[in-house]
Amino acid sequence: LAVRGDADDLEVLVQQRLKHPFYGYWCRAGGKIRWGETVVQAAHRELTEEMGVTADIEIKGVYHKIDRRNEDGELLEDKLFYMAVCTNIQGELIQEFEGGRNAWMKISEIKKQPKVFEGVTEGIDNYLSEQFHFEERTHWYNGKEY
Repeated sequence: LAVRGDADDLEVLVQQRLKHPFYGYWCRAGGKIRWGETVVQAAHRELTEEMGVTADIEIKGVYHKIDRRNEDGELLEDKLFYMAVCTNIQGELIQEFEGGRNAWMKISEIKKQPKVFEGVTEGIDNYLSEQFHFEERTHWYNGKEY
């Protein structure tokens, strides 16, 4: 969760997927942890590789996201996200990379996008607080959207 600005002017770094699956969907910036890599090391690597920036990183929580299909309740994905809050961001943001696009957006702007993964704008305040936060949510998607 890369953020800049203060509470009244907060912007979040988001990515739009430009590959399948989930083509066109906006999400929080993120990535996978490689074998032997710490969570913080992975966050630094992903920020540099896909976004071209560096930041101060603090692990602030865990988000368990369960995605199910509306039509039959079938489990589509079940993921754990380590919520790393990135501040003091330095460098020039890479606008487009292989498979996606990066952008700074206010929460109100994110909500206006036609395809946004559920949960992207929810709970941000929880991760910006001083306490470690755990969140678990089930999101329902139309099979054609997913």
